[in-house]
Amino acid sequence: ATTEPHKIPATIISRTQRFDFRRITSQEIIDRLAYILDQEGIEYEADALSVVARCANGGMRDALSLLDQMISFGDGKVTLDEAIQVSGSLTDDLMIDFVKDLQETKAEEALEKLQQLFKIGKEASRLVEEWLEFARDLLIAKQSGEAIGRSERFLQFKDEVEPEFLYRFVEALNQTQQEMRFTTKPTISLEVLTIKMAQPYTLTPRTSSGAPALPSSEEVQQLQQQIAQMQQQMNALLQGGTPQAPQAPKAQAPRPTRAAFKPNTTAIQKILMEATREDLVKLRDLWGDLLSCLNPQEQALLSQSTVNAAGPNGFVLGFAYDHLCDISETRPGFREVIQGHLERLGGYSGTFVAVTQHQWPQIRADFLQERKKNQEEEAVSIVTEEPAVEDSLTPEEQAFEQKVNDTIELFGEDIVQIED
Repeated sequence: ATTEPHKIPATIISRTQRFDFRRITSQEIIDRLAYILDQEGIEYEADALSVVARCANGGMRDALSLLDQMISFGDGKVTLDEAIQVSGSLTDDLMIDFVKDLQETKAEEALEKLQQLFKIGKEASRLVEEWLEFARDLLIAKQSGEAIGRSERFLQFKDEVEPEFLYRFVEALNQTQQEMRFTTKPTISLEVLTIKMAQPYTLTPRTSSGAPALPSSEEVQQLQQQIAQMQQQMNALLQGGTPQAPQAPKAQAPRPTRAAFKPNTTAIQKILMEATREDLVKLRDLWGDLLSCLNPQEQALLSQSTVNAAGPNGFVLGFAYDHLCDISETRPGFREVIQGHLERLGGYSGTFVAVTQHQWPQIRADFLQERKKNQEEEAVSIVTEEPAVEDSLTPEEQAFEQKVNDTIELFGEDIVQIED
């Protein structure tokens, strides 16, 4: 017997009989576990059995093994907290709160909840699996209205979440799961996923059945008018005439978009004028110690940043998204906290100026071009001013000046004395 039949050579499989064991449903596992606990006289919570059945993934042997661990761990009583600790799962409340923050574009709150999960020892790969299963159960529950092994709050939440959001969530989780296979820091992948999912997104309108909504009557009329104009042009071409120019459609009001972050270029230019390699290396060396001094929310914000340039009085801090720049500049007390920790850790008293990573190359290029232009102008002014001094002397004065210089060079400045 084996659970990995794909590893058996084909010559062996051709001489054997194969029996595939079907998965046991979650409800059957819950009923069996409840029967065992009742026979043994052990108290239990129904939600704890639901967690065990979900983690068993259709295997009764795995479910019984988890149940035995919980009985030993809980001193003869099976509770929901013990089931979560033994299995490493997440409660419905934790997952609902996290997904709700993502849907409501509350990136800061979602990042803080993610950091709390990391602190209690949750692995990034396990979190992705839990969220995938959670999103799948939500989609199934929205269609069937049932969710075996889930809480009452789960059934209420399924009516609040949009299907389009769940589709995006599942797609992003699958992509993140693939990326985590080739990275040494999977926690960063989850933080990026959290920020990405918390960005504003325009949902496609759908009907109550979940199908995309049909176009409105106004859109249908516009399409009909366009078709009629095309037919008129075709008729004119067939008759050898010149087709009439189509009427320009009325301009629609642009949809409001999120304003791009505007960096303080004046402050950045001032920092670049004083920037040194030593200050940049010093700040980057202090960055790891700085992150360890911050709370989870501040850590999540600065973990997505990079020190691009640094001088004695300030440094340029680059972020991947405009949203993070806005938070870093407007968060009350955040600038003072960073400045205080840097001064305590390395005696650095400068503050930061935020900029997005896609804006930084252009700002730096503009600064270098301006500095090169100023240097060329200074060189030209020096060249044009020097002949003016020479031209102010008469030929006799220039000859006398040359004799004085030759005499000083021959006898030395200490011996020669010039008298008018």
